[in-house]
Amino acid sequence: MPTTERVIQNHLQKKTIRLGERQCAYIDMGQQQADRGSVPLIFIHGWCQSLEYWSDQLLALSKNHRVIAYDLRGMGDTEGALRRYSMSDWVQDLYEFQTALGVESAILIAHSLGGFIATQYAATHPQMVRGLCVSATPSDPMSRTDILTYRLMAGAVSVLRHLGVQNAPALFWQPIERRWWPKEFVQRKPGVVAQTKAKFLQVHPTQMMWSLEAMSRQQDLPVLQHPVLAVYAELDPAAPPSKAGGMLDKFNNHRKVVMDNIGHMLCHEASQSFTCILQDNLGFLMGQGRPNS
Repeated sequence: MPTTERVIQNHLQKKTIRLGERQCAYIDMGQQQADRGSVPLIFIHGWCQSLEYWSDQLLALSKNHRVIAYDLRGMGDTEGALRRYSMSDWVQDLYEFQTALGVESAILIAHSLGGFIATQYAATHPQMVRGLCVSATPSDPMSRTDILTYRLMAGAVSVLRHLGVQNAPALFWQPIERRWWPKEFVQRKPGVVAQTKAKFLQVHPTQMMWSLEAMSRQQDLPVLQHPVLAVYAELDPAAPPSKAGGMLDKFNNHRKVVMDNIGHMLCHEASQSFTCILQDNLGFLMGQGRPNS
């Protein structure tokens, strides 16, 4: 059962629930207003961020749907792991979370790292998933450059931590910023960037190191029969639409959407447009439509 709850931005109620050895922070809203026959939506954020990334979508979609979002282990307000972990542990966290909330089947809506978790989860627990929306999720398989980058970053965080450098994650912020947003957006919306940086720096160096190690060891994406909506951002260097083929080949029933003139953090740059894309494709994700590619 939920043990605490607090108010976050936009009047969303954030709660905590115990999952095994840690308290997990989450939001669960819209259950009373949900249309008959609608399927709950579970939102999964990206690396070193939090469920607040989805604030606009949670508020908009909760008018007609039960919407649920949670902070990944060691990120946001969810307690960190006590030992190294892998992609399978992220998958198990989601299974325990969905089970604890009594959700038999859900549509998963995921960003970046969350897309890898969602697809592995759908393959491991297919009966728990009706459909998936993966946004700004890198191609399958991960490039050697990405894997090497994650491993080097994890090693650097470890070395700096042992040398007593307390702000090791801050040393990586500039390359992360360039990877997540176009320069024009950084100049136009410094407040959004500052809030996101704060979430990034909130992650403990050990948790960051372990998450990087888990990302570098993740398996290739599985073949899925579920309906999958794959959303890409035109200017995203982390998940360029031109390299989506390897991922889409694994989805036997998919739709592909490319959002123009935005970067990796697409809900920061074009939140309303992303919400509209979701609303337009919920029927497809419930198995009521046909793929477009």
